[in-house]
Amino acid sequence: MTQGPHLPSNNSLIKWPLWLFCILWLAPAADAQIIRDVFGNVPAIRHPKEIQPAEGSPWKQIWHRHLFDFSDSINSLVVDPVVQAHWGQARGLETDAIWDNIRGARFRARIDGMWYVGGELLERQGIASPMLGHWAAQKRIPGWGRSKLGRDRGNNTADNAYYDVSRARGWCGWSNDTWFVDGGIDALHIGAGTGSAFLSMEAAPAPYIRVAREAGKHRSTIWATRWVGTERGPLGETAESLLNRSRALFAMQSWQLTPHLLMQGVYSFVQEKENSVAMGSWEGWNEGDLYRAQRHWGGLEVQLTGSIDAALPWRIYIQSATDVVPRQGEAYHTSTDRTALTHLAGLNIQVSSFSLQLEYIQRGNAHCRDCFGQLAADGVIQMAGPARALLENGGISVQAPWEESLRLNAHWGLSKALSLQLQAESNALFSWITPQFLWNIQTAWPLRAFASYTAGLHESETPSTNFSYWQLGVRSGLMSF
Repeated sequence: MTQGPHLPSNNSLIKWPLWLFCILWLAPAADAQIIRDVFGNVPAIRHPKEIQPAEGSPWKQIWHRHLFDFSDSINSLVVDPVVQAHWGQARGLETDAIWDNIRGARFRARIDGMWYVGGELLERQGIASPMLGHWAAQKRIPGWGRSKLGRDRGNNTADNAYYDVSRARGWCGWSNDTWFVDGGIDALHIGAGTGSAFLSMEAAPAPYIRVAREAGKHRSTIWATRWVGTERGPLGETAESLLNRSRALFAMQSWQLTPHLLMQGVYSFVQEKENSVAMGSWEGWNEGDLYRAQRHWGGLEVQLTGSIDAALPWRIYIQSATDVVPRQGEAYHTSTDRTALTHLAGLNIQVSSFSLQLEYIQRGNAHCRDCFGQLAADGVIQMAGPARALLENGGISVQAPWEESLRLNAHWGLSKALSLQLQAESNALFSWITPQFLWNIQTAWPLRAFASYTAGLHESETPSTNFSYWQLGVRSGLMSF
């Protein structure tokens, strides 16, 4: 699932004049299903904003309230449908049509003014775009996890991938403004960006339990979670062996050093549940010894913000994650850095109806599980020591799906209902740009109709191939992937 360490050629990158045009004139809309606190992280309390009673006829009220609202003076419970349906025509691809169908429901509730509960259950099928098809062909979808591939012995290549996947998210939280406790199944994003050097929005949901304490300008957080791999373990009493799993422990400390400077430190310990077998060539090990692959890693995030009273509010954020304990041996690949994991830098700007997010992220070779080795006397490269636990859940990196990526997300509110959004990205496999018009149909769910056009370049093919497709459809508060 990894991509080569090469960079896109200058000719294949999206031209800088176009990027500069986007930066000057456009900018990112917050996704309706992602709720983040002032630190940029997923909070324990995730509750919808109070919806004021809509005026006018019952027909008009439908477009401004939740589908089901069982709230009273103390408790609140809202249930909304989640839908995405769009179809598009493609050129330069094996498939002629691209379509996506997501359906499900999402709910959030407040009980006795203390407990906050929410969740969603979604199903999804479709014929993938090239960028999504790269992952669907490997039976995994960013933000969702493991998926099915193919239909009637066809539609099982990256350029013509039929995918079938489901996702469940749910949580229950409590807070007294000092202590925060929550648990459930979710991807706990860390940081100010869309991506993350620690846990990104494109990570698959995982079960977790978390405790946090906030005092003054400090917040301390610790949580435990479990990730699922893609390889199956030894055959047990069941007809099919279980997938390998990993236990992960996270600890995070946030400091608001000044009104404009925030720092967050992250430490994590990951250990695989299944045993691995040691090789006899390792110093200090006997051949056949059993061990569980593990990893100690962590890093820092720095957020620098401008004044909210300024004419152009902005936020610059930088993240860096590394292995705490160096790996033995040298990398099989070109890089010999045994500790560097992921680096990220981004910029957020928002002014009036314009917003902008520009973000760059890079993953290092140290992410690999067992690709560090040493040259033996017979000239064969052998593993130099115990494997490191993978930072993956459902076959998707918890930090970033692409090894290297430069992305732009921009939003311009043309009116109360109509907006123009632009997304662009360049990575080692694809360069693409997508302008789209969004029309707000329903503000409480929310539900939008959209029309988009995508033009891109497939980098990994020789020679590189151009592709394009347009799409029409509706979307209810869902991420791009």
